[in-house]
Amino acid sequence: MHLVEEQSRIDNKITRLIELGFPELEQAYDDPTCSTALAVLRLAPTAQAVARKRVTMLADANRGPGHRAVGATKAAQIQALAKDTIAPPELAPQIGFEMELLIAQHDLFERQIAQAEERVAGLLDGDLARRLQTIPGVGPAICATFIAEIGDIHRFSDFDQLVAYAGVHPAEESSGQKGGPETSWHMAKTGNAYLRAALYRMSVVGLQHNPTIAVHYARKRGQGKSKMNALGHCMKKSLAIVWGVWRGDHDFQPEPPIS
Repeated sequence: MHLVEEQSRIDNKITRLIELGFPELEQAYDDPTCSTALAVLRLAPTAQAVARKRVTMLADANRGPGHRAVGATKAAQIQALAKDTIAPPELAPQIGFEMELLIAQHDLFERQIAQAEERVAGLLDGDLARRLQTIPGVGPAICATFIAEIGDIHRFSDFDQLVAYAGVHPAEESSGQKGGPETSWHMAKTGNAYLRAALYRMSVVGLQHNPTIAVHYARKRGQGKSKMNALGHCMKKSLAIVWGVWRGDHDFQPEPPIS
């Protein structure tokens, strides 16, 4: 989980660079640090560089065994956004240089996380570990974190107690403005930092691979919440999924679509 925390810090830096060098990319990707978005940035780390690439080259980014390519439709959208960017061209060389360094660090952590998960997988045993790993986005390391940090889930008499323990409930900003914009509050960080890191990674992966999380994120965005705010709600939703699978003694089951 230390590796996950370090990678999330790198991803936050990448996001800030995107806001300077290609802010329109967030119109194409809710998570601009997802695997396909990073594949585009490896080829062309700024809007100006993307605008110069062939659409076919952008479309083939991230293509490979077990990976989803960008695709022609998304590639055309990304290039159109790049050609109409508001990013200042004079910053492109420096942003491109820093972006390449940060993505290299992200990739290093990705490889190390995979190695750590492979090792942890050999240490996990029992039906609980198997059931938790049926949840999309829960690999061996995240599973081990849940088991180690939560312990006996039955010591929490209700879900709200577990939410408070993890620290994934909203807390008022120092301004104390109620009824104001969504940016007037933030997620409480008084709980278990390891659980929050695990829930963050579970939620980020879930945006692409867990339909329950993806629908919940879209619903919160539709309510006008910011991307990070909506992701915070997904962390709480992820914890609810863990609660249901663990307490219910069953494998993960996607929520039925809302009619």
